Amino acid sequence: MWLNSAGRLVQISYPPELPVSEKRGEIAQAITENQVVVIAGETGSGKTTQIPKICLELGFGQDRMIGHTQPRRLAARSVAARIAEELGMALGSGVGYQVRFNDVTSPETHIKLMTDGILLAEIQQDRLLSRYDVIIVDEAHERSLNIDFLLGYLKQLTKKRPDLKIIITSATIDVERFAQHFSGAPIVSVSGRTYPVEIVYQDPADGENTQAAELADDWVLNGVLRSLKLFRQHESKLGQGPGDVLVFLSGERDIRELAIELRKQSLADTEIVPLYARLSQSEQQRIFSPHRGRRIILSTNVAETSLTVPGIRYVIDTGLARISRYSVQSKVQRLPIEPVSQASANQRAGRCGRVASGICVRLYSESDFLGRPEFTDPEIQRTNLSAVILQMLALRLGDIESFPFVEPPDQRAINDGFRLLDELDAIDRDRQLTPVGRAMARVPADPRLSRMLIEAANRHCLAELLIIVSALSIQDPRDTPAEKRQAARERHAAFAHPESDFLSWVLLWNAVEQQRQDMSQSQFKKYCKENFLSWLRLREWRETHRQLLLACQQAAFARKAKGKVQDDTEIDYESVHRAMLPGSLSQFGQKGQDGLYVAPRGRKFSIFPSSTLSRKQPRWILTSELMETSRLFATQAARIEPDWLINAAEHLVRREYFEAHWEKKRGEVVAFERVSLFGLVLIEKRRVSFGRIDPALAREIFIREALVTGEINSRAAFLRHNQKLIEKYRKQEEKERRPDIVVPDEDLAAFYANRLPEHVNTLAALQRWLRKQDNAGATLQMSAEDVLARQIDETSARAFPDRTVVQQNRLAIDYRFTPGKADDGASITVPRTLLAQMSQQDLDWAVPGLLHERCVGLVKSLPKMIRKHLVPVPEFVNRALERVGTQARPALDSMLAEQAWREKQLQIPVDAWDESSLAAHLRATVKVVDERGKLLGSGQDLEDLKRRFTAQMPAPAQHPLEQAGLTSWTLDEFPVQIEIMQGGVRLQRYPALRDDGNSVSSVLTEDPDRAQQLTERGLARLYMLRTPQQRQMLQDRFAHLKKSLGLKQAMLPADWQEATLLAAYRLAFETGSVRPTSQPAFEKQLTRGKAEVVALGEKLSRLMTGIYEDVFALQQPLKALESRFKRNAADIRAQLEQLFADNFPDSVPGDWLWEYPRYIKALRARIEKLPGNPERDLSDATQIQNLYQQWQSLRERNSSVLPQFPWQLQELRVSMFAQNLGTRQPVSIKRLQKQIDAARLGDIKSSTNLR
Repeated sequence: MWLNSAGRLVQISYPPELPVSEKRGEIAQAITENQVVVIAGETGSGKTTQIPKICLELGFGQDRMIGHTQPRRLAARSVAARIAEELGMALGSGVGYQVRFNDVTSPETHIKLMTDGILLAEIQQDRLLSRYDVIIVDEAHERSLNIDFLLGYLKQLTKKRPDLKIIITSATIDVERFAQHFSGAPIVSVSGRTYPVEIVYQDPADGENTQAAELADDWVLNGVLRSLKLFRQHESKLGQGPGDVLVFLSGERDIRELAIELRKQSLADTEIVPLYARLSQSEQQRIFSPHRGRRIILSTNVAETSLTVPGIRYVIDTGLARISRYSVQSKVQRLPIEPVSQASANQRAGRCGRVASGICVRLYSESDFLGRPEFTDPEIQRTNLSAVILQMLALRLGDIESFPFVEPPDQRAINDGFRLLDELDAIDRDRQLTPVGRAMARVPADPRLSRMLIEAANRHCLAELLIIVSALSIQDPRDTPAEKRQAARERHAAFAHPESDFLSWVLLWNAVEQQRQDMSQSQFKKYCKENFLSWLRLREWRETHRQLLLACQQAAFARKAKGKVQDDTEIDYESVHRAMLPGSLSQFGQKGQDGLYVAPRGRKFSIFPSSTLSRKQPRWILTSELMETSRLFATQAARIEPDWLINAAEHLVRREYFEAHWEKKRGEVVAFERVSLFGLVLIEKRRVSFGRIDPALAREIFIREALVTGEINSRAAFLRHNQKLIEKYRKQEEKERRPDIVVPDEDLAAFYANRLPEHVNTLAALQRWLRKQDNAGATLQMSAEDVLARQIDETSARAFPDRTVVQQNRLAIDYRFTPGKADDGASITVPRTLLAQMSQQDLDWAVPGLLHERCVGLVKSLPKMIRKHLVPVPEFVNRALERVGTQARPALDSMLAEQAWREKQLQIPVDAWDESSLAAHLRATVKVVDERGKLLGSGQDLEDLKRRFTAQMPAPAQHPLEQAGLTSWTLDEFPVQIEIMQGGVRLQRYPALRDDGNSVSSVLTEDPDRAQQLTERGLARLYMLRTPQQRQMLQDRFAHLKKSLGLKQAMLPADWQEATLLAAYRLAFETGSVRPTSQPAFEKQLTRGKAEVVALGEKLSRLMTGIYEDVFALQQPLKALESRFKRNAADIRAQLEQLFADNFPDSVPGDWLWEYPRYIKALRARIEKLPGNPERDLSDATQIQNLYQQWQSLRERNSSVLPQFPWQLQELRVSMFAQNLGTRQPVSIKRLQKQIDAARLGDIKSSTNLR
């Protein structure tokens, strides 16, 4: 039984005749106990239809779906229909399917059948496959690219989705490999056939091999007819009625033509039904419909493993199939017809013997069977890896080199695949798809050919390229028998194009198509034979052309691709070959002097004698493939122009311009006399000594590029001295941002030019002159006067230090003078571990030499109405800096604001400063490095850098003070501040106790204020955990209080009881002021508070009762005021929100809680008096609001400033609205304004004494 999403019980039954039904319990147990299960079952075991039902019965497919992949669309549809029928559901509801262009699912779908390509496409949008709780990969033994991709991706997913069940089903072919791929997943084997199958080998009637396919049709027809005779004899002997026959053929065209021939035989009471993947859904469903008599199903290998055709008693196996295979020589993916492997032949035989004893007739000999390979090669070993890589990038399946394939491809093949994709402009430098690559991925053809088709669509010659590309994808249909070679070549010459073997394909296509349409089939076969053309390969060519045309139409490339090209006069030769070049950039050649052609990468080849160009031999040619016999030949070629190549290879061609230059290694000025073009050398390049060509210019370049720059392999003393002197002052230029300290390079060059003889233009000449002339080196040695353009102040070095100190850590400072660039100004290298504790002041004061200019920039960033009071700005800044001195390092805006207040009594709002308007070099750049010194990133916004990089820091080693799960004091010590070392950096940390609810953790914080906040509440929790009896008494008391409030309890927040309990403990144990630093201190405070907490809690309970009674009583009169005195009432509401903030009463600091009754009385008095003078009431409220807003503005800069101020404002409200109630301390507008002003100036001492 199974409960569906509608809440109805559905009976799940399993056909007893299926072998999988007997293994149901074992399979269910394996799925339950393992994340991955491999189920091996022979054809007909029922694994495809019954395993999803087992998963459903296990409880899967409820909140998520059971995903079930099939290699082919036909199988996905038919299996879905079968499962839906067995479950009594409508197809598309509980059981659905999705194939290309057709989605038959709904929100109620529990089991979803789909092609493996659909699931791969879903991965692009849902990397975790979160819509599924089970994935069944069916027919895994087929080892298609999609299946290998899925198996690799699912292996990666096992760690990210441990809840995802993965079931791999396979025929009994190499199942151990799948188990090993999933780290030894269990294998459950299910038997297959229920009746014996007799294998009959039937040699071809004419004795020819089945691949010599001119007689293939007659041979297959005769083989089928003989087999049908055998079946009738078998049925007559056993007294059985006619049984259904499944015939395996190589392709759709074979199926269509054999069906025609069989219908001509007028077979009694026999139905002929085709079966292949491209059939419409209604046509595919015919194989499942009831029928009378015998049904002969003509199928491709779609019925080999992907689809179970019901009622099959006999199989006829031609032993052939189209198998995709990559040709290394031609670099083209082909679909040749090949003999199937032994494993595939056995799979085909397994399709009969389900309903009774079966017979499988193999239309080939037993020795042929035994000589075949055991298994079909996995598709990844038969495919050009450029195509694999292209699809992996399109599907975003990850890096192919690290992707966990069942059988990984060779690294050399991977590199070769990437090189080809780069050549085709399908990937960029980061190996990501380009727009061209994305378009190529939509065409199911070899990447080279798909690239040609895309270019052809752009150049309006797709009709011709479809003919050429499809021809390159098949075996040459032109026969050249050895005994009739000359006659064949003469016939073929009628279709030859004089300059292009590729256009010969177009001419051949047009001629053949015209004859095929005008002739009967027998006449056409005769025509082919007379012209030495393979009728079978011509048919394959048409089929390939048709499939490529459909693919181009679906990818929106095709326009008028069906248009027939009548003759060579209508063909745009240049467009066709320009279209081919982007797909053949490494397959061209230049004729060399020895008569051979030179291709990229140095390959040399000749044009094959059969080519129309073998005698003409143009200078530049394009070729489709290179074939090696006695030597390397280009079998097909066409004339091209080099300009076409350059245009096609714009993304690859290297444009180099070589002029006269100094070459340090050679010690002389050289020039290149020739130019090289990408890939293939077009013009030889040659280095020459430029001094012999133009001695004067060579000397000028030698001085400018060798001596002035120091780029010369010489240890001459004058050179070392001069470079050291120049570098010293260059660095000072960077610091002072003045490019006028060192004289221009022209002056330095003139210094050497005035002292060197005219013949010295090489290193060797310089060394000879130095050896011959006494004191020559001294003559070339510069002094400071030669280097400096002006005198400099040596003391400025202190203003531009090479290091700054932050929390006892010495940080390097680098200077760059590059206006407009990202690295302009000073850059400070900061370890990531220190970043969190750095302040803006550390950056502002790091370079004293820039401090004055930065402050001037800050003042000038102020609005004009403020700035005009501070002119002249430079003198104002001087006074501010002099007052602070060199020891203190306040925030620059605070320092300047204080100076403005001192001089002008001018208040500057915090948000008036605009640091973003400063020149880039006035804002220090922070270079964040990791523990190994590797640069992680840089920027000028310190807070942004903290957000970006502090979260990425590796967790530091746990400190002994860091403990979790504390329910009692177990700390040896609990200091206020400690110093730790992390990654070689000194860091300050502040221990704190964090409330975790049922326990407390000892943690280290970076902020002392945060540590105090955490500890105050954490201590309260720890005391609470140590006094369970007292806690329970207070909980009972507070619960009673809540109940006693009756309807008023709606005013209480959800967590009121917990907050009140914490407040009681916090007040009783004085956690805000008494911080134990050891266990004895904690126990002492525990004893003291334990004796008081219950009494204080009772007192708090009574207080809360009174407070809520009073606040409730205020609501009606306050509501009455709101319609007449809206602004006054809004201020009262705002005061209530401040008093009863989140976590009240635990959020109220110290003993201010006991003042609440007086604050409520003051509110009542204000409400009663307000109607008499609302204007006076509003005026007083506005003054209080102004003070509160000023305090809030200060808090944005410093969260710990004036912590008592909000409660002093409450006292001020009592003083102004209910003076008769008295205040806790003297307060007035003037007193509180002084506190704000003192805090704004940074004078904390005065702000705390003005009470």
